[in-house]
Amino acid sequence: MTAPTRPEFRPQPRGNGPKIVKHIKAAGAWGALIFVGFWLLSKEPRPNPLAQGPPQEFSPESAQNVELATVASVQRQQLLAAKLKQRQTVAVFDELTRDLREWERELAAWQSEGPPLLRSDEGKRLAADADLVRQVRAVFKEGRPGSGTIKATRKQAEEVIFPVRESLKNAEDASPPSDFAVTTLRESQSQARNGRERYRQAREAVSVLLAQAPAAGVAPLAGVASPAGVAPPAGPRTLEQAIIQLDKEETLQRVATIEAAERKARDEATRLVAQEKAKVIQAEAEAEAQRLRDEAAQKKQASELAAAKSVEEMELKQKESAQEIARLRHLAELQRQGDLKAGSIWKGTYVFVNIPRKGTMTIEKRVKDEIAGSIDYDGIVYQFTGTVRGNSFKIRPENGSAANQVHEAMLNPSTKTITGRGLNLSFTYRLWDGKDE
Repeated sequence: MTAPTRPEFRPQPRGNGPKIVKHIKAAGAWGALIFVGFWLLSKEPRPNPLAQGPPQEFSPESAQNVELATVASVQRQQLLAAKLKQRQTVAVFDELTRDLREWERELAAWQSEGPPLLRSDEGKRLAADADLVRQVRAVFKEGRPGSGTIKATRKQAEEVIFPVRESLKNAEDASPPSDFAVTTLRESQSQARNGRERYRQAREAVSVLLAQAPAAGVAPLAGVASPAGVAPPAGPRTLEQAIIQLDKEETLQRVATIEAAERKARDEATRLVAQEKAKVIQAEAEAEAQRLRDEAAQKKQASELAAAKSVEEMELKQKESAQEIARLRHLAELQRQGDLKAGSIWKGTYVFVNIPRKGTMTIEKRVKDEIAGSIDYDGIVYQFTGTVRGNSFKIRPENGSAANQVHEAMLNPSTKTITGRGLNLSFTYRLWDGKDE
């Protein structure tokens, strides 16, 4: 008789986790077997092309069916793409709506915090410091779009999104949103975010300036700086009055600057007039000195002729004196003529009908105050005659497009330049020193 077997006790895992994992593994194995069996049973043998007979001809009906299927597929793709763009555009409009609401909130916050400072006690704290007044004025004077802009932006966005929403409601509508609608919504969104940030930054700037403003009720001694950590008191003026006063002071400063510039210009003009008068007086003095030298030369000639021992000596001395007088007169005339003398060449710019060209003016002849010469610009040459009066002169072309016109010109002896103008033309020349530029 065999003894009864004793049951074997093994430690059992706690919980139902291992059982669930075991059941999942078994179900996965059965599923794999069922899938393989179904695949083997449903697999058809490859047809034998030799046993099927000749291939069937391609009929027009089958071609039309393929074309219709292709068109339908393309239409479905277009519809899906259009619906995607419609949903994206509506999503942009929703974002714009949120941005507009945030813009309105920032505008309302600024209106409740910013403008009241102009007359409140908090604003008086800012008014007590000139630097803070200047900074807060810049914040208040910055241009920011108001509620009218927000309403106009919202109205435009609603008008733009309306046809897109209608298209999205129709399941068969494959019209994508227009580029104008997408661009308008994007630009409006950028405008809304920018407007929101500008009001937010304005409030932050005012908050920072208020933190730097002197505290009320602490009065520093005259001429003594406030101790560290103790701010000067708020002034009696409101912030609005302080800004108005600052505007007045800056206006007066600008007026003073303009008056100083005008006074400097008048002094400079007076100095230049006096300088030109001095030049005229000097030229007259030199002319008078030359006249006296001529008279002295004539008297000397008469004395030498009277003391001559013979007619031949008298004739010789008279001839020599005449030559000397002629030479002195010629030198005096050349000195009087200055740079504007016969043989002088002037080069510069000749502007005709607003077109600048290279020009050359040549003084070919001068007899006392009568001159004659030629002007060459880009190969176009015309002759002229003229009359000199001091440092100014007038010339009259004898041929060319400016024939019989009067050109007025002015010589600046210090810079050796000639400037002048005529009808539809002007010119600026400088005395040529014989060297090519």
